[in-house]
Amino acid sequence: MDRKLGVAVCGAGWCATQHIAAFQRNPHTDVRWIVVRDADRARAALAKSGLSVPEARITTHYDEVLGASDVDIIAIATPNHLHADQAVAAAQARKHFVLEKPTGLDEAELVRIRDAVRQSGVRTIVSFVLRFNPFLKFARWLRADGWLGDIRFARTQYLSNVTDWYSGWDWVRTRESGRSHLLAAGCHALDALRWCSGLEPIAVSALHARFTDGYEWPTSIVANMTLEGSALGHVTSSTDFMLPYTFLVELMGSRATLRQDLIQWLDTPVD
Repeated sequence: MDRKLGVAVCGAGWCATQHIAAFQRNPHTDVRWIVVRDADRARAALAKSGLSVPEARITTHYDEVLGASDVDIIAIATPNHLHADQAVAAAQARKHFVLEKPTGLDEAELVRIRDAVRQSGVRTIVSFVLRFNPFLKFARWLRADGWLGDIRFARTQYLSNVTDWYSGWDWVRTRESGRSHLLAAGCHALDALRWCSGLEPIAVSALHARFTDGYEWPTSIVANMTLEGSALGHVTSSTDFMLPYTFLVELMGSRATLRQDLIQWLDTPVD
């Protein structure tokens, strides 16, 4: 590559700082802009995270980076209800983008993003980071290489206990932005089920409840599904469990069964 790709990071929360750190480690990218609501708070957040981005310009206007000639990639790490509009605008400005999950909050938002990306031809990726978890990559390899046989049952669980200690509590707890635990967090579990099993849901039924105070949306969701090839699937998405963040992957095949419930966020990612 003859030149570095210019990056604008939209947001200054925990996820945004992880994007900045990752782009700084990439020899092919250069963080040139940071888009935030409050410049002083953004500088404080960067300092708290131990990040130094002296060459990056800080702006409170998203339109400014959309029109910036030195920006090739936009990393969107903002509250969930902003994702669709910002992603569509990035695509229309011919900027490649990294989009934090969830991609959108409903089908209409997903269609808008999809159509904008297809029309512009930009490259995109959504931050389902568990695809780089060593165990999930191993699980997918076992299935894809035939060691498990035909998948008969797949189950994933995203279990946590998130309350007002979380830095994004003020927006994630709301129906407008968080919407449900499956969208705010448990979409990782659904993505893992599809990715590890290699199967798509064709029929779904679900139940939900709200046990944790402060949320405007269901905090526990269980979904049962019929998968391709008559396999069965199950996803649990909950922030009501009295335990640290825990993620489970279970694949039952015609030759072998794989089960692991000790997947942690501290696991080192692998390429």
